[in-house]
Amino acid sequence: MMSILERKEREKEYRRRTIIDAAEKVFFSKGFEVATMQDIANEADLSKGTLYLYFKTKNEVCLAIYLRSLKIISSYLEKIIEEKDDAIEKILNFYKVFNLFIGEQPAYYMAILNYRQHGTHCSEDSKILKACIQQNAVINSQLINIIEEGKTRGSIKDDVESANISRLIWNNRTGILSNSVLIETDIASETIQQGKDAIRYFFKLMIEAIRSK
Repeated sequence: MMSILERKEREKEYRRRTIIDAAEKVFFSKGFEVATMQDIANEADLSKGTLYLYFKTKNEVCLAIYLRSLKIISSYLEKIIEEKDDAIEKILNFYKVFNLFIGEQPAYYMAILNYRQHGTHCSEDSKILKACIQQNAVINSQLINIIEEGKTRGSIKDDVESANISRLIWNNRTGILSNSVLIETDIASETIQQGKDAIRYFFKLMIEAIRSK
């Protein structure tokens, strides 16, 4: 039988998810700058005071959406890791899957691009900020594991610095287009394509540099 404490924790987590779901609807329809905490409270059918019990600021709510985005990416990576392809193919598959993520989940991708903007407005002891940092570390660790596997099996050079390559891959995916809004109604499709072309070229150069001859 579930204890009272367990029931309360489950109810708390359910309400937290409800708030994040509501925030997604509000942010994705109105935009972060225009949306207010009252808008989120109304969408979640909660009082504003109750909302503040879960999130101290609007920036923290946005970080919660960012955390969801990271977990989606991490789940994609987990599936890639389980594939029988060699490490080079897994890295290329990550590139392809991330492109699909951008196309299918542009709002979540915007949450990733805006991470620093919201993170800098949260206190260092913010639990949600710490969770985001930890999830970023998980993704880097997953990429490092792929690279290390390649070094062990001989498809990637032994002298490749796995941690640095991991950072290059992840920062490249989230950095090149960080000043662009990836919704075609807001930015010329030509600009989007230029960013994607730059990413494609980066991956081509990187693979050539780390692949065993």
